[in-house]
Amino acid sequence: MLTKWCPAPGCEHAVNFDAGTENYDVSCLCSYSFCWNCTEEAHRPVDCDTVSKWILKNSAESENMN
Repeated sequence: MLTKWCPAPGCEHAVNFDAGTENYDVSCLCSYSFCWNCTEEAHRPVDCDTVSKWILKNSAESENMN
């Protein structure tokens, strides 16, 4: 079993993860759900690489709006 701190702002809980599962989405006691692999918000069935590209694209688009 692996342990990682919850990435939610202000949360001080640790979350456990059973290695060997295909589902990386985990939930913290604070009710925040995130991806164990990349620590972004839970995004199953989309892979982490696609989520990363989507976040970059949205960030670039929001910068262009200013």
